[in-house]
Order: sequence, then C-alpha cells, then structure tokens
Amino acid sequence: MKALFALILVGGIALVGVYFFGGTASFDPDQQGRDARGKIKPGMTWQQVIKIAGVPKRMQTIIRIAKSGGETLQPGPAVPFDAKQHERDVKAGAFPHGFVLPYNFSTSVSFNVHFDSTGKVESFSDNTTMADLLDGKLPGGLPKSR
Repeated sequence: MKALFALILVGGIALVGVYFFGGTASFDPDQQGRDARGKIKPGMTWQQVIKIAGVPKRMQTIIRIAKSGGETLQPGPAVPFDAKQHERDVKAGAFPHGFVLPYNFSTSVSFNVHFDSTGKVESFSDNTTMADLLDGKLPGGLPKSR
C-alpha cells in the first residue's frame, strides 16, 4: 500500500513539473495567433510569414473563375503545403494570381494571409471561428435569428 501511495505521489509531482516547467502552463494558442497576426505586415515574403506564424498545414492558389457577367478571382481548393515545392513554384511563376496561407491557431483565432504572385503579403482576412458562431456572429455579417 505504501508503495502504491509513493508511486502516485511521484507521478503527481512529475505531472506538476511537466506542466509548469515544460511550458504547458504558459501555452496560449489565442495569444500566439494574435501575436503572429500583429507581426505580419504587407510586403513581407511568405518565408518571413512562416518564420513568424509557423508552417501552415495547407495553402490555396488564387484561381480565375468564369461567372455570368465576367470573371472573378477566388481561392481554389486547399492542398497540403510543402515549403520546398512552394519555393520552386513561386520562382517558376506558378501562382499568377497569388495564393493564400490559412492559419488556424484556435477556435477563437483564425486568419488567412493573402500573397501576390511574387510571394509578398498583400492583405489579411479573418475567418469565422467557432467562438464567433457561439457569440452569434454569422458569416457575412448576417444577424442571428431569434
């Protein structure tokens, strides 16, 4: 019985140590996302953005879509992001209309970074998050029906 108690005590102390000294106590993905978005500026290269915000899981190429009344540009389907391949593609001019790197840090912080054809930041757009939906903020600014 004493051995079991000692084992539980040592395990508990180890968990507390990992929590506080392993960086878990200070991990805040919301703040990490807000900090990253605040540091990214128009004109930065996609490599600089990745150093600030991390490597995204996917990317989207901006494509031209023919619609009645003309053509429009919009993000294409998301594809896995490979930094080495992406660098080759940017140098080869594979993104004539630009591309988007989406970042999802948490259920509260999610944004897209829009790049031109040379790989420089043009703009940002915030994504609708689960927190927005729970607060009654619907995509497109539609009011919540009651």
